[in-house]
Amino acid sequence: MHRLCGLQGNCLPDDDMACSLASGGAAGGPGELIGGAAGNISFDPGGLGTTGSACRVNAQEDCEGALCGVARSCEPTGAGVAGDPCVAAVDCSAGLTCVGEGPSGVCRAYCCEGTARSCDSGSFCDERPQPHAPEIYVPVCLPIDGCSLTEPFPCPEGQECTCRGNRACVVVRSDGATSCTEPGTGQLGDPCTGAETAECAHGFVCSSSAGCMKICSTAAEDSGCPEAGVCQSASGFPVGLGVCVGSSSGAPVAP
Repeated sequence: MHRLCGLQGNCLPDDDMACSLASGGAAGGPGELIGGAAGNISFDPGGLGTTGSACRVNAQEDCEGALCGVARSCEPTGAGVAGDPCVAAVDCSAGLTCVGEGPSGVCRAYCCEGTARSCDSGSFCDERPQPHAPEIYVPVCLPIDGCSLTEPFPCPEGQECTCRGNRACVVVRSDGATSCTEPGTGQLGDPCTGAETAECAHGFVCSSSAGCMKICSTAAEDSGCPEAGVCQSASGFPVGLGVCVGSSSGAPVAP
């Protein structure tokens, strides 16, 4: 479970059936007829308002101080699908939440179980704030943009870059797919799990067995690898790029 999905709660936000209602519809949803008594006319408004219940990640209730975190619980859900505009999590359907900068956002799928389990092949798991609670970041599946690993970071002033601000181009999937995200801090050999996106610093990629590995050039005379290291092509990497393997003793390290 992703650390930003909280330690408390029994439901899984990724599962759109985690909090299915036992009774007929919630307020404004299927099963509740409104519109009135006048003339004995009534109608079902369909997708207006909430339509059921879904597992959400929110701040712990009745908690104050630095030790407070987030927890998972069942809450009302709307009808918005992935990519729809929203202003709060309640606007999105089960399995999704509302994320974005500023007063409005977009419905995106939760990825509390990480990229491999929760996101399709065209997306990756990353952290984004909620418009209605910007202090709370949640993990969601975001589209891959296919940026170049050779792009400088930070982007030099006056130069056009795919990744801007505090985001750098990093490997975000095990198949070598790349996208812009805020890089981690892990340096050569530092441990990483691969469960979260960008645990390693810019210019490094995570191997669950070898830790953070340095990205290098297989074409240049100076590969950029430490002494006795060898630049080895990596599956899914662009032509001309690989990862440094080997050690000061020359013993191989599996990527």
